[in-house]
Amino acid sequence: MEHEARKAQLREAQQRLADKRRADGLFKLSVWVTQEQAERVRELLKDCPRVGLADDQEI
Repeated sequence: MEHEARKAQLREAQQRLADKRRADGLFKLSVWVTQEQAERVRELLKDCPRVGLADDQEI
């Protein structure tokens, strides 16, 4: 019985670690920009039609 409890604790600890690593990775990938920076990016993209993202409101 104690062995099963330890296995369960280990699984929970591994899951918490995986969740933390996933969250850390997502945080590192996220980029926060100001509205002014976003407007500047839109302006720059309008000058480069090959990019094709100038009309994307997500930028």
